[in-house]
Amino acid sequence: MQSRLIAVSNRVAIPTAGKVAGGLAVGVLAALAEQGGIWFGWSGRKTGQDPRDPVLETRGRITYATI
Repeated sequence: MQSRLIAVSNRVAIPTAGKVAGGLAVGVLAALAEQGGIWFGWSGRKTGQDPRDPVLETRGRITYATI
């Protein structure tokens, strides 16, 4: 049976142009890249609109689910 890691945090650090912020994000991304999984949390964007369904984006073995 293959297992996947599930990370839930208040903020998701989706890497842009190969750069990742902060130490915790680096560790979480390394674990997700090795094991495969999903990272769920806030995108960091403020919209002024009511919450919607999470936006899913897959890069390699990692799926980012942001709200």
